[in-house]
Amino acid sequence: MEFNLENKRAKNRCETILEDALYLFLKKGYANTSLNDIVEKSGGSLATIYKYFENKEGLFKAIVLKAISKFKDDLEKNISVSSNLNLEEFLFKFSELYLTLILSPKSIALHRLILSEGFNMENHNIGKLFADECSKFLNEYLIDFLKSCKKTENLSVEDISKFANIYLFAIKEPFFYSSLINSKEVKLTQTDKKAHIDKTIKMLLYGFLG
Repeated sequence: MEFNLENKRAKNRCETILEDALYLFLKKGYANTSLNDIVEKSGGSLATIYKYFENKEGLFKAIVLKAISKFKDDLEKNISVSSNLNLEEFLFKFSELYLTLILSPKSIALHRLILSEGFNMENHNIGKLFADECSKFLNEYLIDFLKSCKKTENLSVEDISKFANIYLFAIKEPFFYSSLINSKEVKLTQTDKKAHIDKTIKMLLYGFLG
């Protein structure tokens, strides 16, 4: 995430606040973490938080957008919507990066936080924010490529959107759900990961494209 800041020092200060806020949210929970807790850990000030993030919800939104921005950068370093990859190659590369991100310990911890806080009506906005921002980016990224792909040129926009949603769910399961409900980290070998991705791609492409 990029900040429109006047100097590098201010940018570094905000990055520190984001990292420490995320640490405390994961450790104590969103509701149980106060802005004063974040200030104490980061060495920043309430004035800085109010200036750049407005409030705790704004701070959390910045954390989410930063995570999405990093994933986007990682994707664009490895694959591009405008690249010459065929559909299967694009989906495979995308899926490798997506699985690595979604199954990382920090990602699992963040999703657990979202789930636990999302049931609290006072904090339901953070769950909606997280879901909306993640879905928006991932769906648009996949949909943009699918729209430009010859194999899917006969699919309607509605069908392409449906494929993107189903694919994102299928590629992360059952590993993601298992990681959420179990304390033990799910570790996939490269062989297992490749087999899962290949099978999912073939199954869904056959179902949608025939």
